[in-house]
Amino acid sequence: MWLLGGAQSSVAIVSEGESISYGELGVMVEEFAHRYLGREGVLVAILAEQNLRTIVAYLASFATPSTVMMVDPQYGPDVVGQIVDAYEPQLVVGAQSLDRNMYCESEPYHWTRRTNGASGAVSTKLVMLTSGSMGAPKGVALGEQGVHANTLGTINRLELNAQSRAITSLPLHYAFGLSVLHSHLAAGGSLVVTESRPTSRQFWSTLSTSEVTHLPGVSFMYELLQKLFLKRWPTSLRQLSHSGGRLHPEIQRRYLALALQHGSQFFLMYGQTELMTRISAFDLTRRPDKLGSVGVPLDEIEVATNDGELVVKSPSVMQGYVDSARAIRNLDQFGTSRDYHHTGDLGIVDDDGFIWITGRAGRTVKQYGKRVSLDEIEEYLQSERKVAVISSGSQIVICMVGKHNEPDELVMRTARALRLPPASLAVASVPEIPLTSRGKVHYAALSSLVESRDGSVGRPSAEAGMEWT
Repeated sequence: MWLLGGAQSSVAIVSEGESISYGELGVMVEEFAHRYLGREGVLVAILAEQNLRTIVAYLASFATPSTVMMVDPQYGPDVVGQIVDAYEPQLVVGAQSLDRNMYCESEPYHWTRRTNGASGAVSTKLVMLTSGSMGAPKGVALGEQGVHANTLGTINRLELNAQSRAITSLPLHYAFGLSVLHSHLAAGGSLVVTESRPTSRQFWSTLSTSEVTHLPGVSFMYELLQKLFLKRWPTSLRQLSHSGGRLHPEIQRRYLALALQHGSQFFLMYGQTELMTRISAFDLTRRPDKLGSVGVPLDEIEVATNDGELVVKSPSVMQGYVDSARAIRNLDQFGTSRDYHHTGDLGIVDDDGFIWITGRAGRTVKQYGKRVSLDEIEEYLQSERKVAVISSGSQIVICMVGKHNEPDELVMRTARALRLPPASLAVASVPEIPLTSRGKVHYAALSSLVESRDGSVGRPSAEAGMEWT
């Protein structure tokens, strides 16, 4: 199996202080596949916690004709029940409880359907659930050839090899986190598995003592870890990689300086679940003049613009969105001819082939006859503090944690920069900026918080749980 690319005696996984070789991991995978999946393959749903159980079940799905779906383990029983009802998995791994009329617990956290569930799909190998920042979760169907191609492109760009070792700083139900597992195991490297949060002492102890060479992360993680990195840089760390939303240029500069100081690399990357998952990447230490860019496309990937939107041609483009077992079967029956993917991101590709993202297509509003990018307003205001900008009714609302000392001045200054009337903007003080499980601003939740006040931006409301300035 291409996902197990190391020598039999080489370390593949480090879990709870124990080193597991590729040979030992292969035996675990084979035993799991024989016991649960069979030769024909089934649909497997994994509540993807950061542990060895998740990894063995996932790899076993790739070793058989099964289709595997990665589910956020933080989903409550009701949501898990809805997913199980819609997709009809034959095996559910990681659930604490399920409907016992439909499933029996063959061993702890392993639930087998009492009647025949969905079988593995011929074309679909992996289903990822993505919430994004703007709407409800969707299932993204991906083929194995596309996953393999993207993995090879990532290995080549990051120059991964048998000495590369990453740590599970990102959830395995998150496409970026899963791609780290793919790339390091396929390259013959290794993965340190920990359930500790990146900001915890236990995580930093594991990072510092486990010979980790590669730390992947998203924006909010790197924002939180700045002081820790300044105090102590793990001696084995040779690569940082970032993706999953905009990282402020000043923070990029700080990590660039740290990486150069310690002889390490700092990769800025761009990806989407729909392309499983890397689109572009580059090492900022080699091209500091491209700070703010997300790099050049990986091998076999082409990126162009269509009316300002980034469009991607790639062998790893998804097969389509799915919401049920029937939808997956339809992909098998009718096939898919998707070659291009409209990312929904606005951007440009410069003369050197570097991609620069300027905003989201769905994050553009029209005010007084003028198109305004909410993402550009956020970028303009980031020097103030952490902000998120939404559209509510007829106004653009600048949301920030805590009160602003001079909200009127902020509105006037922003209105002048946008060349809009001040009445088109408002400032809201919120208890926190809600984030998705992937660390991005959850704009739908933030909009609900604003609109829960009868759609009126200007009227205070105790029920809204925030103060207006």
